[in-house]
Amino acid sequence: MNIVGLALTDLGRPEDTRRLAEFSGFWIASGSPYKSTSGALSVIRMARDHGIPLLGTCGGFQNLILEYARNVLGFADAEHEETEPEASQLFISGLSCSLVGRTLRIQLSLILWPLTPVL
Repeated sequence: MNIVGLALTDLGRPEDTRRLAEFSGFWIASGSPYKSTSGALSVIRMARDHGIPLLGTCGGFQNLILEYARNVLGFADAEHEETEPEASQLFISGLSCSLVGRTLRIQLSLILWPLTPVL
């Protein structure tokens, strides 16, 4: 498994997501608000449209909800209270555990399990 980090600022338009075809899955991680919500939503929509596995954790999951509300349910103005508190269609309320204004360091470790049982 290879883990590649991508800048969401490079993925803000649907045509920018063509380069994602080489990936077999996506993780939209914690840490919202993102530098480019439109980049996150583009990745999420591409994964949904093409049946690519997608995991959204914390802010990533919240953006899955926004993408679905906008592009499947038809609420083009669906927003999150943390980023657009005055929006007409708030689909997600501000959270008490919000990371807005905080920094977050993520460390990933790869654990390899043996293919055969160890006796």
